Parts: sequence; C-alpha cells; structure tokens
Amino acid sequence: MKKLINNFTYITFLGYIAFIPSGPYPISVFGIKLDILLGLVLLVLILPKITQIGKNYPSIFLISLLFYLVTTLLSVIFSEDIVFSTSKWFSMLGYILVSILAPIAIDNYSKIKFSRLFLLVVAVVISFFIIHMALSYGLDKPQRFYLGFDPTAPANYQSDSGVEDIVDPNMTAIGLTLSVIVYLPNFFDSHHTKRRKTLEILAFAIITFGAFLTLSRTAILSFSLSLVLAFTMLSISSKSIQNILTQISKLFCLLLLVMIFLFGIYTLSPSFINGFFARIENIESGKEDRTDLISDTLSIFFSDNKNILFGQGYHITNPHNEFLRNLTSSGIFSLIAFLFFLYTLYFCILKKIKGNYWRYFSALSIYIYIYS
Repeated sequence: MKKLINNFTYITFLGYIAFIPSGPYPISVFGIKLDILLGLVLLVLILPKITQIGKNYPSIFLISLLFYLVTTLLSVIFSEDIVFSTSKWFSMLGYILVSILAPIAIDNYSKIKFSRLFLLVVAVVISFFIIHMALSYGLDKPQRFYLGFDPTAPANYQSDSGVEDIVDPNMTAIGLTLSVIVYLPNFFDSHHTKRRKTLEILAFAIITFGAFLTLSRTAILSFSLSLVLAFTMLSISSKSIQNILTQISKLFCLLLLVMIFLFGIYTLSPSFINGFFARIENIESGKEDRTDLISDTLSIFFSDNKNILFGQGYHITNPHNEFLRNLTSSGIFSLIAFLFFLYTLYFCILKKIKGNYWRYFSALSIYIYIYS
C-alpha cells in the first residue's frame, strides 16, 4: 500500500511540474485549473511528511521562512484588496509547502533524474508548438507568439467561454529556460553516450529557440545573466588556477554557442532578431516604460506610513522586480524578511550540494535567475 501511494505521489508530481514549461497552460477540470488541482492533490499526499521538515532543513532556514510568512500575512491584513491578497498569500503558502515537502517525499535520486528528463521533454514539446505557430504566421511579423489558439492576441485575451486560451509569454519563456537549467546535472553526467549528448544539445537548441520566439526580455536576459554569474561565482570560489581557467573556457564556449545560435536565427529572419533587440532598447519608452512603473510604485509606497510598514497589500503591485514587489506590496519588514530568507536559502543550497559541481551550478543558476 505504501509503495502504491509513493508511486501515485510521484506520478502526481510529474503531472504538476509538466505545467512549468508552458507557463502554465490553462486546462480546466470541473472549473478548476488542472495545475492547481494537481498541486492540491500533491499537497494532500505529501503533507504527512511535514513532521520531517526539522530533520531535513536547517533551523535558521525555517525561521527565516516563518518570518517572511508572518510579514506578508500582515500585509494581507492591511491590504487595499484583502480578498485578492488572501488568495495570493494562500497560493504562495501552497507552493512553498510543495517545494519543501516534495524533496522529502520523493527522496530517490533515479526519480529526480527522470523528473529532469521529463521536464526537458515537455519543454521540447511546448517549444515545437511555439515554433509551429511562428512558421505558420511568419517570423517576419512583429507579433509575440503566445502559447495559445491566437498568437496575435493580447496577454489578457479570453475566449467566449471565459477560459483563458493563452499564457503570458514571459511565463512560458521562463518555464522553458528554467527547464534547461534544471536539466544541466543530467547533461554533464559522464555515463551519457555521445548520441544522447547530441540529442540533449538539440533539445537545448529547440527550447532556446522557442523561448526566443516569445520575445521575452525578462526570461532571455535573466537566463543569460544567471549562467554567466553562476560560472563566475564558482570560478572565483575555486582554489585551483587550473579549475578557474577551465570554467572560463566553458563560459567562453557557452557564449560562442549562443552567438552562433543568434547568427543562425538572424540568417533565417533578420527582422525577428531586430525586433527582439528593439524590445530591449525600448524598455524605457512607450507603454512598457519600466522606469516610470517603478517610479510610480515607489511614489505610492512613500505616500503614507501604512504603505511603508505593511505595503499596499500582498501581491497588489507589480513593478517587474521581486525586491520592489516585496517592498511596495508588503512593506519594509517584508523586504527585510525576504532578504534574510534569500540569504539562508543560499547557504542551505551551499551546504546540501556543494560537493557536486553541476548540481550546485544548476541550483545557483536557478537561484540567480529567479531573483535577478
């Protein structure tokens, strides 16, 4: 019976993470989004493991997490839209519990390796879907390729049935590129054959191309920055000159591959690459002026003492920066708690997997990616 429950838990976990590369894609069952439904089922299955949290995580990490939850809960109580903030806070709590308990419930290295492969395969399928739309509608057209039935639709498009048919392309691109980073420990497994390595490199190229087609500045820049910073930090921490030179050469090869990739896309469609870089250049102009958005958000934050202490309400603001979001949505105490949590999380990662270079590199890249 125990084995049956464990297998069902793992299958549910795979179904849950399958939605990461898509953004997640909205599929509803009985009026509930399938990713949320699977998350709830998974949470029920792994909740009994909550008694083992103290054995698997350092006390300082759990204290920092509790501190963050309390400060954000206060921002919910003082929120300008308490219903919205409450729903977002409980969603966050669910995600945190799943993230903490899933590694305890699925403590099997072969299953973890398969999970990375599964995530990569799903990301390839999603990327093919995006590429198909791009080829169908033309790479030379100035639209972003949303993952849905209408690639020209705006991000808040809804069908007549009221169900969202598309996903924010930024979330899709983030899910795709994170799938590549998560898979890196598998990719550098010395037991893999050359044939498998070739297929994996091809998968990376397809996924990266799919991410580029979303024209997501956030995902592409964060993806590039996280890899570069992770390589740099690990090189600096190395005590051997030879290891440092090895990491620098790997970083150079990685950048060279990216340049070749971009040149290949440019050869196929110069207007597409020009459009992508135009979006980066226009980050401070027109409707997408991020500096004005940040300035306006900060102005509201400093408008009264309640906003300074508790923010406008958990997840109310969206200045496209997690640090500013915590400051303006949940107040100064929440930002301090958030920074404390990130600090303890980093050393928790360092302690757990420092001995395995590529697992550490992957975890560090994800850490930088999410908060860059």
